[in-house]
Amino acid sequence: PHTVQQAQLIQAAADALGRIGRLTAGSGLGFEDVAVVVDARFSDREGRAHERYVLTLSLPAAELVGIDWSQIEAAGLLDRARLNLNDQGRRAASAYCRASADRALASGFCRRVSGG
Repeated sequence: PHTVQQAQLIQAAADALGRIGRLTAGSGLGFEDVAVVVDARFSDREGRAHERYVLTLSLPAAELVGIDWSQIEAAGLLDRARLNLNDQGRRAASAYCRASADRALASGFCRRVSGG
């Protein structure tokens, strides 16, 4: 169950990047890039809640204009996105890539996650 939630986190971040990218690409406004930053709430051993950075997915403006937004899916965005992960983000990305369909659809992303 925990790895399912981690995989869903990556899917949700990619979906959000797609929604923001579609709006940005069609806006006519100048952007350097579009990014989704994920922070998560964690509890320490004493039960105190903390927010911690998990990951960033971003697309530069040059990528935004070259995407066929009517055809691309979240996995395709993951392949194109710049990626920054902490350890929790890397675990979530690895969980996403363990699902055979996701690994095939986002092969470039999964290679980067695994260091290949």
